[in-house]
Amino acid sequence: MECNYFFLCYENDIKLSLSLIDKNYSQYSFSFYKNVLMKSAIKISDDFIVFKSNKVASKGISQLLLFNFRLKKDISYKLNTEEDYSFIFSPLGQSLITHKFNDAKEDIGNIILLFACKKYIKGQKNGILLFYNMNNINNKFKGKILDSYFYNTNTFEPYCICPFLINESKYIFDTSDKIKETDYFLVGGFDKKRKQGMVKLYKIIICDEKLSIEFIQDIKLFNKDFKGFNGPISCIIQSKEDGNLLITCWDGNVYLVEKPNIRFYLKQDEQLKKSAIDFFLH
Repeated sequence: MECNYFFLCYENDIKLSLSLIDKNYSQYSFSFYKNVLMKSAIKISDDFIVFKSNKVASKGISQLLLFNFRLKKDISYKLNTEEDYSFIFSPLGQSLITHKFNDAKEDIGNIILLFACKKYIKGQKNGILLFYNMNNINNKFKGKILDSYFYNTNTFEPYCICPFLINESKYIFDTSDKIKETDYFLVGGFDKKRKQGMVKLYKIIICDEKLSIEFIQDIKLFNKDFKGFNGPISCIIQSKEDGNLLITCWDGNVYLVEKPNIRFYLKQDEQLKKSAIDFFLH
């Protein structure tokens, strides 16, 4: 967080550290998460951070819990109360998108949270959980509820999420104000039916001020001689310089691959947007 504050997730609690360099650094424990195993966290802003847990652990709970950094306390708001959502039991599988949707009237697409969900026990589902209308956080949740959407991926188990970026600069290493988020994001995971790791492309759709998720296609990252990933895709990182992907897999390998070409979809989106504008003008 700001001012070099760090949150540390332990087996039994969460501590706030004032430094990670000084061996005599001081820590503060937060009792409201005592005896709960928080696997990881994601920073939303300088004010708020979301902690993730899963009840498959002995001290876990299948909920997302929100912490107010300014007030230094839990604001007692549970982002999720559905038992069907089982967040992937790893520090990954979560992503923040700050992409603004131009078609949104109230900036509902300014802050979007995505979480990978995996079926661990009967009754749960594989899927992607999306939270939007995050501007309500700044209103201190005065009777408001965050909007959400769950996309069922069926036999595909999501393990990690990577927002898809494009570099609009003409020069490879010129990243100043040229790196742009898109409506698209990549999801790495494991397809139980095909029995192999896979990377899939999804798109965030806006309709009547509501957001949803649409599957676009499976991503083929290698030539026809590549036999596939022998395990779940655990992490995807996209370079902000050349757009290429760094992918880790449970088969023990790390892959460096060229960015997928989604130029067709981006061009199609521009044409649809232009057609809609022309329709309303005429």
